[in-house]
Amino acid sequence: IPSRWGMLLIYGPAFAAALYCAATAPQLNGRELLVASLLALHFGKRVAEVLGLHKYSGSVQAAASGFIGFFYALVVLLICSQQHKVPASLYAQRPSSTSLALGLCLFALGEAGNLYHHALLARLRNPREQYTLPRGGMFELVTMPHYFFELVAWLGIALVAQQANALLVFAGMVSYLSGRAVATTQWYMGKFGKSWPASRRHIVPFLF
Repeated sequence: IPSRWGMLLIYGPAFAAALYCAATAPQLNGRELLVASLLALHFGKRVAEVLGLHKYSGSVQAAASGFIGFFYALVVLLICSQQHKVPASLYAQRPSSTSLALGLCLFALGEAGNLYHHALLARLRNPREQYTLPRGGMFELVTMPHYFFELVAWLGIALVAQQANALLVFAGMVSYLSGRAVATTQWYMGKFGKSWPASRRHIVPFLF
């Protein structure tokens, strides 16, 4: 199927699942609606980018896109279905309010940074669809800064939710996106050879 449709198949089900969770969220500990809303904002932004920002060419395997979309939807349902089981007394403690504030700040920073670097990538695509060296922002430091900021956003969600499932999802995203960042660096090195800046890390500035 066309790449744009494939990306919608990846993010659309999770967005719909998050909207459903937000509409049906119980109010037992006070965080259910907030966590569902953050997930809806995250995947809603991705859907909006697919429709209005990214430039696509070629096609993708429908089965692969469908599998990833199913997985993301399950992630949303898992986090939201377990959110009401967190004791309300936990959120009443002072460290929890600090975690909430930090989590919201990290989520906002992550989504903004992710969007900014997606916009930089979109500008790189030329009519002849030739690849050029990514420049600007944190592209000067790492191959995949948009992945880094996506992880920042997921960490923010985990800190707001304060449940093991959300932390495990964040850990899984770290593994998944780190692997993809390494693979992309290797592809760029093969594509550009000596023109590729050797000082760039994969995903975390100065570290990895």
